[in-house]
This record gives sequence, C-alpha cells and structure tokens, in this order.
Amino acid sequence: MYRKALKPATKSGIFFWNMAGSICNAANTVLMTLIITRICGAETAGIYSLALAVGQIVSPVAYFEVRNFQVSDIRHEFSFSEYHLFRLITIIAASIFTVIWILLNGYSGEKLSAVVLCCIFQMIEAYENVFQGLLQLNNRLDLSGKSFTLRVVFDTILFWGLLILTENFFLSLLVYTIFAGIWIFVITVPISNHFEKAHRTSLSFVPQLATACLPLFLTTFLMSYIISAPKYAIDEFLSPDMQTYFSILFMPASVVNLFTFVIYRLYITKMAEDWVNGNRKDFMRQVLFLLLWIALIGIAALLVGWWIGIPFLSWFYGLPQLSAYRSELMIVLLGGIFAATAGWFNVVFTIIRHQKTLLIVNAVSAVCCFLIVRPMVRDFALLGASLCYMVSMAVLTLVQIIFILYFLKQSKKGTEF
Repeated sequence: MYRKALKPATKSGIFFWNMAGSICNAANTVLMTLIITRICGAETAGIYSLALAVGQIVSPVAYFEVRNFQVSDIRHEFSFSEYHLFRLITIIAASIFTVIWILLNGYSGEKLSAVVLCCIFQMIEAYENVFQGLLQLNNRLDLSGKSFTLRVVFDTILFWGLLILTENFFLSLLVYTIFAGIWIFVITVPISNHFEKAHRTSLSFVPQLATACLPLFLTTFLMSYIISAPKYAIDEFLSPDMQTYFSILFMPASVVNLFTFVIYRLYITKMAEDWVNGNRKDFMRQVLFLLLWIALIGIAALLVGWWIGIPFLSWFYGLPQLSAYRSELMIVLLGGIFAATAGWFNVVFTIIRHQKTLLIVNAVSAVCCFLIVRPMVRDFALLGASLCYMVSMAVLTLVQIIFILYFLKQSKKGTEF
C-alpha cells in the first residue's frame, strides 16, 4: 500500500489531520475512562487512572523532549539514525525508571498489571514519535497526523469492543497496547521509510543531543509531576474509586487547555516576528489579547461547570456519587484556567528565547506541590487534591508573570539576554 508514491501534501490536509489527531488524543482518555467505569466500576477505573498518572511521569523520560529539537533541525545537525538511536536509549531509561517506580510504590495485582501496560504504551508512543518527527521535518504532518488519528480511533474501538464482550479489563488493555505496537511497524514506519531509514550509527553524538534537550526534559518532567502528584497522594491515602472521581473532575479542566491551545497557536509566528523586529507594543497587545481569551473561556467553563457540570458528569459516567463534589470541580476548573495561562506563558518564554527560565519556574511550583500534596490529601481528601492542583498552577503562573515582567523591563532598557 505504502510502496507507491505518496500524494503531495495540502494545507487543508495538514490542518485537518493534525487537528484530528489532537482531538482524538484528548477524547481517548475520556472515552476509555467512560467505558471502564460503566462496565467494570469506579474502582477499576481508579486503577486505570493511577496507571495513566504513572505513565504520565514515565513519558517525559521516554520522549526526553527531543521532538521539537528534531523537527527544527533543518541544518541536519543530527541524522535521523542518531535521533532514532537516541530514542531507543531513552526508552531503555524509561523502562528502568518504570521498574524503580513500581518497586518503590509496591504495586501488585491488577494495579501492577495496569501500570506496566500503561507505561509500555507510553514507550510505544515515544518510539512512534521519532518517526512522526521525521515526517514533520519533511513537511508531512498530514501523514503523521493521519496515521496517529487512525491508530487512536481503531485502538479505542478495539478496546471498547473487547471490554464489552469479555468484561476483562486487563485483557482489553493488553490487546490495546499490542495493537499500538503492531500499527507502528505496519503503518507508521513504512510511511516514514519513504523519506529516510534508520541505520547503525555510533554513540558519539549522545552527550551533545542529551545536553541540548536536558532543560526541556526537566521542565516537562516537573510539570508531569505537578499534574499527577494529587493522584499519587490519592493512591496512598484514599480508595481507588476516589481516584476515578478526581480524574473525572479533572477532565473539564483539560478541555479548557485544549480550547486555548487551538486559539493561541495561530498567533505564535506573528508574535515571534514582532519580538525579533522590536515591535514590543504589538507583541504585548497579542499577549494580553490571548490572556483575555483564556479569561473568557475560563469564565464560561466556571459558569457551565457550576450550573450543569456535576449533573452532566454524573449522568455521562453513571456515577451519582459525583453530586457531592461540586466545590472540588470548581476548584479544579480554576486550576485549569491557571494551567492554560501557564501554557500560554510557556509559549511567550519560548518566543523571547528564555526556555531555560521555565525550568526554574516549574521547579518552584513542583517544590510547592511536593510540600503540600500529601498533608492536603490526607486531611481533606478530594478537596485537598483539588486545592493542591489549583495552588500549584497558581504559583506556576505567578512566578511566570514575575519573570516575564522582569524580561520586558530589561528589554525596554535595551539589555540583551
């Protein structure tokens, strides 16, 4: 099928498949949690939510944030074979990290099985990601987006079908993971081979590439910890069904992030031009304009969440117990607004070329989260988990604002950084 010449890319195709991939990826967790909750119950869904949280902390190790470096390597500082080998190294590191995490937390039984499979799934996606990076570097986001979208759709349908027929969560998750691996070698790799194939190469490049990507890796790792820390504390102090409730309450906050991402990515190139050309007024105007959009989306989310959020989530997931957690939903939504703002400021830091500052910012927020998460969840249950997320995101946003104001002030003085 893919031995034939590929059709040329079109702007509409690139936009559609890239957007479809983002939407399907975001919807996947919602739909998986829905079917697990409906068929297997809140306790099993809670185990799955914990496994996803562990996978989220393993994911940065496997990816090492190389993708952005790879797709911007237009001078071919590193070959695809080197990126491919480096990804294999990071996947091995992620495997070791997974084993250490499991031993430290003493997982067993169904929880152990779910954690192992979700972490393996993250490593499979990380391996796929290096081939998607090759396609993106060759301006074929349509191909990578189409492959990714179809994999997610077919894999989710397969999981649903198996779970409905067998009511066996572990078997369904196992087949779901195996299918993802098969898809990469049958579909994604053959497509990418049209542009370049991976060959054997030396390890001499590893220190240079690792050093270049280390700050972004650490930043992403810390952010993953901040987002997932309440779930780890819930696993320690509360029952698995509480894990499910918190994950469900958390999902509307991720929707806020998705909507703001769709909006602000349209402005990145223009803002970069304004910054490089010294057009600070237009740059700040667009910064403030996007902050206004985030505020409007956030206010709408809070209003909808207050009026119909809990009734809808209770009906959608079949969990009337959620009716007791309206305050928690509102707090998480507020945290989601801070998270969306922080995501926008991440873009601003990248445009003004202060990515390393993000490491400091995330470290401050991670320390705050580490200090408060266990006592808050232990003493206040889901309310404490929600408050921890909101406070961590608020601290992150506040520190970002302080740094941005400082850099803008120095820029007006003509100071170079």
